[in-house]
Amino acid sequence: IGNEFGWDAAGIWQGIWKISDFFAAGFSAILGVILLPKISRELSRKEFWATFNPVLYKMFGITLAVVAIMYFCRHLVVAILLSSSYAGAADYMPLQLVGDFFRTGGWALGLVLIARRETFKFVVAEVLSNVYLGVGTVVFSKLFAFNGPMLAYASENILYFIALYIVVRRLKWNIQ
Repeated sequence: IGNEFGWDAAGIWQGIWKISDFFAAGFSAILGVILLPKISRELSRKEFWATFNPVLYKMFGITLAVVAIMYFCRHLVVAILLSSSYAGAADYMPLQLVGDFFRTGGWALGLVLIARRETFKFVVAEVLSNVYLGVGTVVFSKLFAFNGPMLAYASENILYFIALYIVVRRLKWNIQ
């Protein structure tokens, strides 16, 4: 990003990325506390979805509310979490926020894989997701200029959520 758009642009992107990291850290910690104790290999498919779906829907509702607040207050968020010299970051946050929304769902599904001892599937998804983000950042930057990295992040998290949802749906479950 620095070579393509300049080091000021790289700083803005880094600031947006750090806001997303802050967002993700909070939600992943909450999800870990809520989900990990409830999900195990011993659940039947029906028991799992009866336990997981309400948590996922509530998390998406809370995430949507936080994303909406961050969207409408993004200039203030940037000023508080970064500084006024990063004011331009607020203009690029909407795409990043879409990624943050889906990242929460992806983390919920990832925690399911961890809790069910499907760590290999989780690690593969993480590696592929990061490879996509790296390649997507380069490709999308050429196609969409400075919106490219944020578009890569948003699309990466949408695809990650969809992929993990499919993986979790295909897990073998106890029949009880």
